[in-house]
Amino acid sequence: MAETILDNLALQRDRGITLYGEVHQRITDVRLTGDSAVVTDCQDSSGSGQADAVSGEPKTAGVARNAVSGTVERGPDGTWRVTRIDYPQGGC
Repeated sequence: MAETILDNLALQRDRGITLYGEVHQRITDVRLTGDSAVVTDCQDSSGSGQADAVSGEPKTAGVARNAVSGTVERGPDGTWRVTRIDYPQGGC
């Protein structure tokens, strides 16, 4: 997961893109099963997006209600780690 995120950030940097703003979480559900949990969120990303790295001019803007589902797993050391992020279709 971390490698994919870092690879995508490097691609954005190479294309002259930076990120701006903040994403606000609205957790709607947590389902815990042993050492795994699925967290359902209805994020507000309307104040964030991608921008030109030089000018700072926004290229994209997020949406106010974005469904997100994240899976976290507890490792042998007891630390919870994100193992999957999904963006289900439809609103929230």
